[in-house]
Amino acid sequence: MKQPSVDILLPVYRPDPSFRNLLLRLTEQRMRADHILVLNVDERFWDPSLVPDLPEIEVFQVEKRYYDRGYLRDMGAGFSHADMLVCLDQRAVPADSRLLSSLSRPFRDPSVKAVFGAWEPEPGTDVLSAALEECRFPEERYRFTAADLPRLGSSFCFLSNVCAAYDRAFLQEAGGFTSPCICGEDELFAGRVLRAGMEIVYTPSACVRYSPPETSQLRREFDRGVAQALHPEIYGEPDLKEEEKRYAALVEEALREAGASGRIPEFRNLHREALIGRKLGRRFRSLPPAAVKRLTRNRLFWTWQGGE
Repeated sequence: MKQPSVDILLPVYRPDPSFRNLLLRLTEQRMRADHILVLNVDERFWDPSLVPDLPEIEVFQVEKRYYDRGYLRDMGAGFSHADMLVCLDQRAVPADSRLLSSLSRPFRDPSVKAVFGAWEPEPGTDVLSAALEECRFPEERYRFTAADLPRLGSSFCFLSNVCAAYDRAFLQEAGGFTSPCICGEDELFAGRVLRAGMEIVYTPSACVRYSPPETSQLRREFDRGVAQALHPEIYGEPDLKEEEKRYAALVEEALREAGASGRIPEFRNLHREALIGRKLGRRFRSLPPAAVKRLTRNRLFWTWQGGE
């Protein structure tokens, strides 16, 4: 079977020296990428010495005023002609040399249009922070179809552009990533994949070491609530109480298994904060603009006027 062509899309902002290590790790994959497309936001903070002198790495500069999660990734997809487009976060480092090959394997089934991998916490990550993310990524491979939508509610699956791959042709035929997009451009596209009768695969053998930046749960979930309010055609009217109950049970079990039962009250406080944030986000239209500005993590979303 012919090996698919692969491009990697890497949006970056203020990269530090660890970014060079990420690029080098990507060039050491068993399955080589045809191109590594680096989209740097705000050239003032760009350091050319971070990029190894390798022909497959291409760097594009993007003005900060044009930054939007969906628009930026759509721009990158437009530079690609590969069969498979891999999206990674600038802090997500491949756990081994099998990342690209593991992401590509499910695409042998033509009904699969998106694949995502697991996150493994970086060494030294706080046990609670690790539990909040690890419980989203089971050890078993899973295939998501439209039949899963009633069970999954607004979560669909935890497809995330921290580590995801797309059938590039289908991505563009389906209209690409939503823009402007406050957050969840990946999750929005996942909903469209499933509603089109196509499938998404989670494969834990594709794994990155990644710990999300520390941020307020209330602000993080406020933006997610805004996304749900803006896109009822994808999210519908989720039963937040049931969804959050399932998630809380998973996190608390992970804390017990890690010998950190004493952190459960702290988690419950964070959990309540997140639920309040999501509810406020879904009701953002009734809030004063000043309150929205204080609650959101993504202030650029509210002023973004679109790209050229």
